[in-house]
Parts: sequence; structure tokens; C-alpha cells
Amino acid sequence: MRKRICLGAIPLLLLGGAQASVANVNSLTAGVSLGLDMDRYSFKGAAASGFNNDYNRMILTPTVDFKSDDVTNGMEFIYSPGFQYDLNGKGTDVNHNLNFSAHVLPAKEWQIRISDIYINSDDSTQTTSLSPATSGANASNGSSNGTVDQVSNQLGRQRFWTNASSVASDYTYLPDSVVTLGYTYSVLRNDGGSAGLEGYQDYNKHDALLSASYRFHPEWKAIASGEYIRGLFSTTGTPTLGTQSDLSEYIGNVRLESYIMPQNTFSLMYGYMGTKYDQTDMNNTDIHSLTAGWKRNISPHLNFDIGGGPSYVKTESQAGNWGYNAHALLNYLIEHGQLGIDVEKAYSMDTFSGTSNGGTIDTWSVTTTFNYQLLEDLSTGLFASYQDQDHQDALLNNTITNYKERQYQAGATLNYNFLRYYTLTVGYTFTRLDPDTTQITGYDENRVYLMLSAKNELLRW
Repeated sequence: MRKRICLGAIPLLLLGGAQASVANVNSLTAGVSLGLDMDRYSFKGAAASGFNNDYNRMILTPTVDFKSDDVTNGMEFIYSPGFQYDLNGKGTDVNHNLNFSAHVLPAKEWQIRISDIYINSDDSTQTTSLSPATSGANASNGSSNGTVDQVSNQLGRQRFWTNASSVASDYTYLPDSVVTLGYTYSVLRNDGGSAGLEGYQDYNKHDALLSASYRFHPEWKAIASGEYIRGLFSTTGTPTLGTQSDLSEYIGNVRLESYIMPQNTFSLMYGYMGTKYDQTDMNNTDIHSLTAGWKRNISPHLNFDIGGGPSYVKTESQAGNWGYNAHALLNYLIEHGQLGIDVEKAYSMDTFSGTSNGGTIDTWSVTTTFNYQLLEDLSTGLFASYQDQDHQDALLNNTITNYKERQYQAGATLNYNFLRYYTLTVGYTFTRLDPDTTQITGYDENRVYLMLSAKNELLRW
């Protein structure tokens, strides 16, 4: 099995060390967890025999967290290797999870931020987007700059590694008015498939961002951003579903916000995404959307964010398609608990999920979460989600095709804190992937995990 190290983090760590020497407050926190991860897949279809369907592993994960801050500068370094022992006699392996971030203020109005995120794992849920380099004007426009791309769970458990190194500069030229310039270099590498499957599609990704916000009136604010992304995809080996073409993406957003009513924010945003493939047999696509939004804090315990509008998708050599975009987010705080409901309908491109599918995705999704403090030391969390995706012009087995995919998820966790530093966690998640094509292998996943962890601040100076 091929092993990787995080080269992108080396210069950032050197900078972090230099910064720590002038920090006023430093802290070192250490932790360790011992867990049992039992993951069972039931694959469907003719290709099911090509996948590993049984995971039973003991995982030992030490964690170190170093922070250093003063009035103008700060940094944090977190590293968590996971030492895995397979209870089915399939050997051992090591996961890696590194997160480094730092900021410095050369002047009162100017901030420079750097970050590096490195993940080596066979669990796609580890790539939940982390955005240390996303703030300022681009934070309001849903930019992917500075984030780790979410790796698809379409292939089950396949080992991979990914790294995203980012640098950004924010300049505040007027109150609540910021210009941001950012760049992120990220990679995804397949690190060995199972039963001869090559797994994820390797790529290198360059992402440059320019955004600006302008508070031209106490009750009005304008935000604009432009982003250029260059994706370079590996042609070595034979990815599971085909080899995606190199591409360029162009993303632009213009947003107007109004605060004319207390506790309310009204907005109007135009968004554009254009994808241009180098390969001539892949169809270029343009996505336009117009969204009117409304955020309201009804009370300290209840708030919502709703919006929607028309969308227009034009794919090369095809007629244009009118549709709509919409979102609704509700947060409700109760005594000892919180309820969240998130509904979204949107068009996007499937370009950096690791599947090599490409094409346009029309997604409708709903997610519900509920967290509750049962006792002083006992808490629980519940979630359920449904996602319906309509893929157009996708690359499956080197053939351009359309298909639909539904995904159902539900889960629960129970956390017990005791003796100040210790936490016992037990959890269960269920996932069903249900495509309408035999070229993608659907599955049911049942995952149970048990973990005992301890964490304590060792030093502060």
C-alpha cells in the first residue's frame, strides 16, 4: 500500500513555529481515544462482489493540539493519527488527520491567513468541509476556496488521501467592508482500491478567489466575488467509472443585503457557474441562478433562513433547461436541546468528488438534527436525511449518460462524560445508496461504533 506525507504543511509549520515565539498565550492539549468500529455493507447488483463488505476494527487515536495567540497573531496545530487493527485478520493500517491554521495582522486593517488540512483515511465522512481560510466577503457566497472537497461515498470504503493548502489576505478598507484575495491548492489521491478496483479519481486543483464587500449604507451592503478553478485529473490507472477530463470552472456571485428591519436580513443574489472541459466529447455547462432570501431572528430561541428563485442550466449541444433553487433553514432552541431543519434545492457540477462522474447535478435534500442534554453528564444526538440527485451528462464506464440516485441516512449517538476528562460514546448510522443504474453499485450500510476518550490541557504558558 502506498503511503503519503503532507508536504504542503511543512512551510506552514515552520511559520507556525516562528509565530509561537512571540505569542503571549500558549497551550498544549493532549488526548487519546480507543474505539471499536463495526461497519457492514450489503452491496447490490452484479458488481457487488468487487467490494469489501465487512469492517471490524479497533482504533487507537492519540491527539495533540497546540495553540498560540497574542493580540494580533495566532496559530493552531492539531494532529490525530489513527492506528487501526483489523479484527478480521486483514492487518493494520494508520489514518492521519492534520489541521494547521494561522493568522497574522501586519496592520490594523490587514489580515493574512494560512491553513493546511491533510486527511489519509478510508472513511469519506472524514472530509466534511473545513474552512479555515474562508471568511470576509467570500463567506457569504458559499465559496469553496479554502475548504476540503467532500469525497463521495458512492464507492463505499476506499482508501485515499487529500490535502488542501490555503493562503488568503483580508483588507478592511471601510467599516464592515472587506477585500479578500485567496488561493487554495488541493489534491486527492487514491491510495489503493479493494479487489482490483482503482477507487477514486486522482486530481490536482488550483482555486483562486477575489471577493469584496461594501457597506455603503448602515442598512445596505453589497458583496461580489469571482473564482477561477483549474482541475487537472490523472490519466494513470483505470478509475472505477472512467477518467474525467481536465477542466476549468468560473464562478461569480453578486449579492445585495438589506437590514432595514431589526432582526431581519433581506437579500438578492445572482450566481453563475461555468464548467469548460478540455476534452471535446465532454459537454460544457453554464448554470445561472437568481435567489431572493430572508433571514429572521424571531426570538433568542428561534430563527430561520429561507430563499429561492429561478435557475437556468445550459449544456452544450442541448436545449436550455429552466428550473428553480430554494433553501429553508430553521433553528429552534429548547431547554437543554436544539432542533435543526435544513431543506435545499440546487444545481451544481460533480467535478471534485473523486468519482470522475462529471456532469450536472440537480439536488433536492432535507436534513433534520436534534441534540438534547438528557442529564448533566449525558447527552444524545439524532439525525435523519434524504437526498435525491438527478445526474445529467455523467461519465460512467467512459460513456456519457444520465442517471438518478437517492440516498437515505439516519443515526444516533449517546455521550456520557465522567471523571472530568473522560467521554464514552456509542453511535449508530444507517446509509442507503439507491441508484437507478446498474453501472453504480448501490448498498445498505450499518455502522456501529463505541469509543472511550480522554482529553486534558497539559500546559499553558
